[in-house]
Amino acid sequence: MSSLKFAEGLASGFSGHKTRRTWSSWRSASALGFALGLLAVGGNALLAAATNRLVAAPHGGTFFLAGVFLLLCGWILLTFVQRPERHRGAHILGGLTVAMVTVIFAAGYLMVLTEAVPSFSLGIYESANAITTTALSGVNVEALSAGSQIFRAGLQWTGGLATLLLGVAIIPTLGAGRDLADRVGQSGMLPLAPSGGQAARNILFIYLPLSLVLWLAFALTGMGVFDGLLLALSVVSTGGLAVPGEPFSNSVVQWIAVAGMSLSGVSLVVLWRLAQRKTKGLWRSMELRLYLLGTLGLALLLIYSAGDFGLDSVRHAAFIASSAISTTGFAVQPFGPWVPLVPVAILCATAIGGMSGSISGGFHLQPLVALVRLSRRELLRQLHPRIVLPLRLGGVPVDERTIERMVVLQFLFIATVIATSLAVALTGFSVVDALGMAVHATATGGPVRSIEGIPQDPGDWGVLSRLVLIPAMVAGRMAIFPVLVTATSVVAVAQQQFHFAGRRVRKKLRRS
Repeated sequence: MSSLKFAEGLASGFSGHKTRRTWSSWRSASALGFALGLLAVGGNALLAAATNRLVAAPHGGTFFLAGVFLLLCGWILLTFVQRPERHRGAHILGGLTVAMVTVIFAAGYLMVLTEAVPSFSLGIYESANAITTTALSGVNVEALSAGSQIFRAGLQWTGGLATLLLGVAIIPTLGAGRDLADRVGQSGMLPLAPSGGQAARNILFIYLPLSLVLWLAFALTGMGVFDGLLLALSVVSTGGLAVPGEPFSNSVVQWIAVAGMSLSGVSLVVLWRLAQRKTKGLWRSMELRLYLLGTLGLALLLIYSAGDFGLDSVRHAAFIASSAISTTGFAVQPFGPWVPLVPVAILCATAIGGMSGSISGGFHLQPLVALVRLSRRELLRQLHPRIVLPLRLGGVPVDERTIERMVVLQFLFIATVIATSLAVALTGFSVVDALGMAVHATATGGPVRSIEGIPQDPGDWGVLSRLVLIPAMVAGRMAIFPVLVTATSVVAVAQQQFHFAGRRVRKKLRRS
């Protein structure tokens, strides 16, 4: 239950008042999630308003009024909520889902008001792309005002931060709880998450400096302060929305982006150890080795397929490989001819994603390693029924309950991809295209490529096709569990209310 205590502590830290036993757990968690969603959109709207005022762009007043209104509503609701002594785990996950959905609808409507998109349905799709850091945007970045550009990039940055907070809450359930234990190890390293508030501060200690360093690095390449900020927010959040023009024509910009995307796909635990200068034993992590070797292997495959072993080819290959594995998904064109194996390899790398507890999306490497070892153990048990083989991750035995969660996660991930593929296919796409769109949406990483490696333009997709991808984006960004737990809770509450209503109707009939 350490992950649930973390999320509850984080929520109580934001609310800032004493606990009162007035509201039920599900009502309080949902209200807190709704308030946090309003605050997130309002803060980014004020940033967009300031940007439009500086460059004398239109819709600055709309952003300002919307930002003030949303911040005021969110703050009032946050202070008005009377939390119970303890939130139930399912209700905390439900509150996180409510926050995500609130951002999608509020930001989508604001995009319509500021003429960033022509319709509310497209506004919902674009805001979902932004907050879930899914690189399947259908808007032309160059056609957006400066405020709209910073608003969308800010939503990506907020989504990346929320992913880290949620990731720290979920890491203990994935077998890495020893890295977050409330103790100082023999190495003298400070714990990452001794409490909810301290974990949030430690995450900001990593996320903010990384964002600022990338911003400064991009700005020094000659991109300019504003374009450098947009690109830094896209890279550090794995959002994949590039700046106007062709920033990646500059080789230095590409190398900086490769470094930023690679760090974004690394586990938060690894980044925390680097920040604490405690690098001893890092290479013993099989997940880290697989992540680095996977990036290198995909880059070598791209170079071999293109048949060009020059420095430019190496740079382009490293950029595409790190973009795919970190699920950043910048829509760059192939730098040479691709054999059919390359797009398939990129699709698989995007589906797996980076390390557990990172900003990247996807299934993640640690559950994949655990499932491979679990399969090997079961095969050995068929040959030697009495053999005892404990499953280990990072040298630590994993209990059977954690293994069950990983198996369930695998099933839910595959089920989400299949269900989304069927829904997309019903809108008129082929099975291959529908599968690619579903995988990229669930892994929150783009772009969808043809067999030749050419990125597809989501702007050419129908409105219905894009809308059916939104649930997969939300589920993938929130590690699937919170969304499905919320859906199950809603169904359970609806059934209970329906049962009570039926009992009341039967009682009235009997009395009459």
